[in-house]
Amino acid sequence: MSVTFRDLSNNKINKHQWIVLDGDIDAEWIESMNTVMDDNKMLTLASNERIPLTPSMRLLLEINHMNHCSPATVSRGGVIYVNAEDVGWKPVVDSWIEKLEAVEYKPLLTTLFTRYVDPTLEYCRRNFRTVVPLPAVNQVMTVCKLLEGILPKVSKTCARAHSYAKHHSAAIHAYSHHVSCPCLCSLI
Repeated sequence: MSVTFRDLSNNKINKHQWIVLDGDIDAEWIESMNTVMDDNKMLTLASNERIPLTPSMRLLLEINHMNHCSPATVSRGGVIYVNAEDVGWKPVVDSWIEKLEAVEYKPLLTTLFTRYVDPTLEYCRRNFRTVVPLPAVNQVMTVCKLLEGILPKVSKTCARAHSYAKHHSAAIHAYSHHVSCPCLCSLI
């Protein structure tokens, strides 16, 4: 951590430099970060070395909970709480579909996700018990990752399938196994 701070502090490029800390918070470690997060913006090491947080440096802590944080730490950070249920799975899927190379699959996948994901999630919620509960967004991202491995790259065959699906709703049912099978596998 100190090496990264030192390297970024010595870097004189004026571009924003982000230090992203992802994971659980250690009570002692986070208390030593208080000097970085207060007005001093200075990391003080055990050796008394002081490393400044330069104006181009940004510190982001992505954490699951704040159980081990003191009130001083909480007051120094800007806290943004994002509830998975408030956001839902749709924005994540829309972003994933937008990034797909196979342009011809985008409308078909949008239709299939819209039609099958909510009923499948509800079915799984009612009929299965989970050992480790997962938010819907995590389950749907698993479906996306499985589909990345299943869906072929752009081809003339895919373009014909999309054209057919666009004009004939029966084709949607023919291709629905691409979404429903990975969906069920990832949700169970």
